[in-house]
Amino acid sequence: MKKITYLIILALFVSACGSQTNKEKLKELKKERNEIQKELSAINNKIGKIEQTIKEQGEKLPSRNITHVRTKKTSYSPFRHYLKIQGEVTSDNNIAVPAEAPGVVQRIYVEEGDEVTAGQKLAQLDAASLENQLEELKKGYELAKTVYERRQRLWDKEIGSEIQYLQARNKKERLEKQIESVKEQLSKKTITSPIDGTVDDVLLKEGEMASAGRGAFQVVKMADMKIRAEISESYLNQVERGDPVSVSPANASESFTSKIKTVGQVINQMNRTYYVEIAIPQQIKNVTPNMIMDLEVLNYKADSAISVPVNIIQKTNQRRFLYVAGEENGQEVAVKKWITIGKTYNKKAEIIEGLQGNENIIVAGYQDLSDGEKIIIE
Repeated sequence: MKKITYLIILALFVSACGSQTNKEKLKELKKERNEIQKELSAINNKIGKIEQTIKEQGEKLPSRNITHVRTKKTSYSPFRHYLKIQGEVTSDNNIAVPAEAPGVVQRIYVEEGDEVTAGQKLAQLDAASLENQLEELKKGYELAKTVYERRQRLWDKEIGSEIQYLQARNKKERLEKQIESVKEQLSKKTITSPIDGTVDDVLLKEGEMASAGRGAFQVVKMADMKIRAEISESYLNQVERGDPVSVSPANASESFTSKIKTVGQVINQMNRTYYVEIAIPQQIKNVTPNMIMDLEVLNYKADSAISVPVNIIQKTNQRRFLYVAGEENGQEVAVKKWITIGKTYNKKAEIIEGLQGNENIIVAGYQDLSDGEKIIIE
């Protein structure tokens, strides 16, 4: 080989020599070529003798025209397909607590994040005028009650007129109703929580005017939270109550698994979807209303199926195929298998027709193969 290299360099040197004529150059080059061909012939003969010796020892020799491939044996195993959708955390007990009466906010008793119980005070509005009115009514009521009781005692003894007795009773009862009415108005000056839960938002400030009916606090019962998502109607009847769901919060918090608790039975005419609700396990923390969740909802399962990597499947004339390792005359060859695929998920395709299991599918080196081509399995 060193001699060959030397001759090639010498040929280039000779060809570059400007002192020789073109005829002399051509003659010299032909001579060089003949010598190189002799060298190559001798090398090939030597290689042939070595290969022959190897074959006589029972060893196979790779051909430079054979493709090297890697294979993987097919087998039956469970196959699952999941829908990837997004949902939002909601709660049936996510309540906007309003002020029931107008008034200046005197005091706020809670902050965002505080745990509260049903009936607990959240804020107090100014009620001075109503309190004064109530005190006046109570004084008038005490007098009216005394007059009524005296009139009643006289009337029981058939002393005095009936009209005086009835007037006294009517006045007492009227003041009782007025007192109850003012107490009812006073109770509306205190904003209380209607449920046990957590204060999610405080919408008032001390000293500002609260309006009747305006939201003052947002209280959420965390234990009743769930995830609500919408699924295209094309998947109708593929998702059932109790199916498993993988939940991954979009903010990269801890993932968890859950189940479908409710499946909607009505299609939304606006976007052609139906809803599902997913339970949030009690032990899951750091979940708040309106949080976005990435969901993987099981919508197809086969307990025994053949699946192969999607990337090894090729397509021609609307038909799909892949290559498996076969044997022809004692030589390993590539065999084209026409297949029909079902669902695909996580870079795997379910093969529903074309493979029987236990085949050696070619997973590397398949790109330029042809049917019947010789191969070497690495």
